[in-house]
Amino acid sequence: MVKPCYPTLEAKIAEKGMVKKELADGMNITPRTFSLKLTGKTKFILPEVLYLHSFFPELSIEELFRTDSESEVK
Repeated sequence: MVKPCYPTLEAKIAEKGMVKKELADGMNITPRTFSLKLTGKTKFILPEVLYLHSFFPELSIEELFRTDSESEVK
C-alpha cells in the first residue's frame, strides 16, 4: 500500500467514515485520480481543496493538507 502524502486528510476522511469514491464524484474526478492526488503523484487544484476543506472546517487548509514530509519536520 502506498503511504498517503496528506496523512491528516486521510485520517479525517476515515474518522468521518467518508467514502472516497463519493468524494471523488463530488469533485468530478475518478476515484483513481483522487487516489493519485492523495499519494502526491498528482496535485490538487484549488476547487478540490476548497471542496474537501468544506467537510473539515475545524481545520485550516494548511493543517488539512500538511504533507507527510512537513509533519516530520515539526
